[in-house]
Amino acid sequence: MAVNPLKGEVAIPEIGKGYFVAFTLADIAALEAEYGRDFFNDMEQACVDRAFPDLTKILAIGLRKRTSKGEVEKIGDDEEFFHDLTQREDFDLACVCQPIMDAISKSWLGKTHAQLVEEAIEARKKQDAENLKRAKEAAEESGVPFDQALSSELYRLLTHMASTQSPSGN
Repeated sequence: MAVNPLKGEVAIPEIGKGYFVAFTLADIAALEAEYGRDFFNDMEQACVDRAFPDLTKILAIGLRKRTSKGEVEKIGDDEEFFHDLTQREDFDLACVCQPIMDAISKSWLGKTHAQLVEEAIEARKKQDAENLKRAKEAAEESGVPFDQALSSELYRLLTHMASTQSPSGN
């Protein structure tokens, strides 16, 4: 049986046939209880850092297995399962990072992690362009050419930073 991406299920074939990660509303509440309101960023950081204790906690919350009959079993806190998994020579815990991020993103927001990152990058680009536009308008309103205003402000900022640095450069 295949995973259901509409339910935020993301396969992890490296664990074994039928294994996937998905986060129900109860799972999201469990993640928030474990990591606080900023759990998404904490999960992302755990994946970047390959933080073994956090990754196993996150898997304990979201890892499931679909049986040959199509029934879903939650793995949960099966310490023996996780111990055996991490002792396998053919398994690297790093392989669960992208599926975890995709599953939480899909379950919570209906998008893959890559889509969320792309949206954040685009939003940042738009904000940067808007800030630049406002800075140019402010320079025009004050009657100073933008490049001159930018140059003098950068010079002032850099001069201020240099004068406040400690002798060690910090």
